[in-house]
Amino acid sequence: MKNLVIIAAVIVLAWLGYSVLYPRQNTGVKPAETTVAPAAIAPAATVTYVNNAFSPASLSVAVGSTVQFVNGGTSNIRIPSGPHPVHTSFPEFDSDTLAPGESYSFTFTNPMTLKYHNHYNPDAKGQVVVE
Repeated sequence: MKNLVIIAAVIVLAWLGYSVLYPRQNTGVKPAETTVAPAAIAPAATVTYVNNAFSPASLSVAVGSTVQFVNGGTSNIRIPSGPHPVHTSFPEFDSDTLAPGESYSFTFTNPMTLKYHNHYNPDAKGQVVVE
């Protein structure tokens, strides 16, 4: 019986040693798939605020387009829908305050004409026509 235990121990140790030195190449388990994050969606158009004006002041895009609004000026801006100061024509559209160099992106999901302005300089206006 003692010899049987010794033989079994030698076989187990030999098997473990072989498994460590020569791992199986094909375990039958698929490797985890690598998920690649999609690239950031490029805006369909960009509107820049510089010298107290939006450029372009008017723009047409297709439904589903993303428009990026960039503060290229030297002071803070806020871009909400009209009319000033209540912003009730499309309250979902509001950039909050953007410091110089910051941007705000909005995806237009329905046909509309959006009139917007700089809340801190209401004479600076623009519009996006979504078709």
